[in-house]
Amino acid sequence: MTEDINKEGNEEQDKSIFNRYLLLTAVLLLAACWIVVKMCITMFVEKDQWTTMAKELVRPTTTILPSRGNIYSNNMKLMATSVPRYYTYIDFKSDALQVDSFLYSKRNGVDSLSICLSSSSSDHWQLIRKIPPFLTS
Repeated sequence: MTEDINKEGNEEQDKSIFNRYLLLTAVLLLAACWIVVKMCITMFVEKDQWTTMAKELVRPTTTILPSRGNIYSNNMKLMATSVPRYYTYIDFKSDALQVDSFLYSKRNGVDSLSICLSSSSSDHWQLIRKIPPFLTS
């Protein structure tokens, strides 16, 4: 008699687990179908829009000429040399430079740097103090 009650309880529990499994499977299947549908819409319907946007965002390529090296005279005196020039630009209107991105970002490393510097030994700081001032300026 108790075995019949236990079997009925197990069957009901198995049915509830199976129903939850079916529900989870259906939700995941619907999500996968939605992703495939959105992918097809992007690939076929919105293709022209994304192609024009990609063409607008392409940066122009610049040719970097190789350095010609040093030119010496017959008596091995330096006549001409190539000095590389590099230019650095910054976009102050970029979203990455907003105040909120610096205050709340976990990737900026300020917290890690403060922890690292706070745990440094005094020997480390004494070594830094011994660096000649002409190397630091």
